[in-house]
Formats: sequence, structure tokens, C-alpha cells
Amino acid sequence: MWNSLNELRIFSESDDDYEDRLSRLYNEWIKDLKPKMDSARATIESEYKNIIGINEHNKALQADG
Repeated sequence: MWNSLNELRIFSESDDDYEDRLSRLYNEWIKDLKPKMDSARATIESEYKNIIGINEHNKALQADG
């Protein structure tokens, strides 16, 4: 949390172009969060498939084929 607040402080105090500041700020956050979000998405998708029985359905289709 402290790092985020510090980054926002630097962002607000910088004289650099607004778009450049936004790019630097968001690129670091995205670099940090994207792998976590991808992992969470894969886990949720797997659980959803399990709940609706898609894995069992696919196994049955393969056994019949």
C-alpha cells in the first residue's frame, strides 16, 4: 500500500507530460497484477467447468468416440 501511495505522490508532483506519467504508473501496476488476474481467471474457469459438469461431459464424449 505504501508503494502505491508513494507512486501516486510522485505522479501528482511530476512535471512530465500527463500521458507519460499515466503510462509509467499503469504499466507497473499491470505488470504486477496481470499474472495474478490470469491465474485467478484460470482457477475460476476451471471451477465453473467443474460445477456445470463440462469436464464429465467431455469425458463421456471422448469415451463414445
